[in-house]
Amino acid sequence: MSDQVRINNEQTESTTERTRDRRVFTPRADIIETGDRYLVIADIPGADENSVNITLDKNVLSIEAHTELKTPEGYNLVLSEFGLGDYARNFVLSDQIDREKIEASVKNGVLHLSLPKAGPAKTHSIKVAAG
Repeated sequence: MSDQVRINNEQTESTTERTRDRRVFTPRADIIETGDRYLVIADIPGADENSVNITLDKNVLSIEAHTELKTPEGYNLVLSEFGLGDYARNFVLSDQIDREKIEASVKNGVLHLSLPKAGPAKTHSIKVAAG
């Protein structure tokens, strides 16, 4: 596992209060390294761009997604083998990720996160002022 992106699988007590009485799943994710970025691909079936919330607080990137059971109009659900619930997952990022350029998209219940690598620190002069 790279030092750039680390998965936090610890069960930590959230500082936010859960207002929904339902299960919370940890979505499975793949992390792929390319030359200039990391791609995180996570399964969040039933979620779309309006139900996903991604936040970055210090070095912790948090993903939360809320889902609703959608039964086609005029039909009654007889059997459901899919568990209904929300999704939550945290990733710890190193300082080598450019936080200003993180991008996310959701399509067909799959979340794609693009985490660009920060460029190398550039050498620059620092002006020295008198007294």
